[in-house]
Amino acid sequence: MLQNEFHNEHYIKKREIFRTYKEKALSLLPDAPSKVLDIGCGTGVNSEKIRKRGHKVTGTDVSETAIKRYNDSGFDGFIHNVNLPFSTNLKGKFDIVWILDVFEHLEAPQKTLKHISDVLVNKGLLILTVPNSSWYIYRVLHLLGKTSTELQHPYHIRFYNV
Repeated sequence: MLQNEFHNEHYIKKREIFRTYKEKALSLLPDAPSKVLDIGCGTGVNSEKIRKRGHKVTGTDVSETAIKRYNDSGFDGFIHNVNLPFSTNLKGKFDIVWILDVFEHLEAPQKTLKHISDVLVNKGLLILTVPNSSWYIYRVLHLLGKTSTELQHPYHIRFYNV
């Protein structure tokens, strides 16, 4: 099954979960209203939290199903693969780029950072997270013979120790 098909199927059945560690990421948002690009927005669970803090949120995801549900929730979202450059009409448009739990899926994260810098205003804010593959639960399970690919999302192609 291709990654896009996997995500489309996932978002037909359910929404993503707002995990408690994302509260820390939310605390990094400035108080003043900003234009936020939520990369990997899914159906909009994170975007809803960001919007409640007074920010204007635009989302992007690889899943057509997720973007349809995102737009149906009153957001402005579009399908985009972050391995590719953004449209030139987005250059310098966003104050903040929010990209949580996406980089572990990317073939060329350094190129994605360049694409992100293109859409951020000068001195814009990047809020980025990746799963910690050295989390103590994973370490215990590794000792029991499990691999990172068995324990995490099936389309993680990079594993970070943070």
